[in-house]
Amino acid sequence: EENKMETTETKTKDVSNKEAKLETASFKCETMTCTGCEQTITGKVKKMDGVQDVKADYKSKNVEVTFASNVVSKDEIAKTIEASGYKCEVNN
Repeated sequence: EENKMETTETKTKDVSNKEAKLETASFKCETMTCTGCEQTITGKVKKMDGVQDVKADYKSKNVEVTFASNVVSKDEIAKTIEASGYKCEVNN
């Protein structure tokens, strides 16, 4: 019944660590028209530090992003989507 606390520090950015404050934000992307758009946005946003999950849906014109709010902000995610060539607004 020993309580061994592991003090191994991870050098890689792990979004699942306890300090990460996971949040989900939704973005309205009116200019998304096909699955290719979904893949472009998903690919770019997923590469961002702190982003855990991205669900883009061109039919509803929505992009849902689960991210660590202490690592990346909604504004930074919106800028990345816009840099990919799509107009977007934060829904919340």
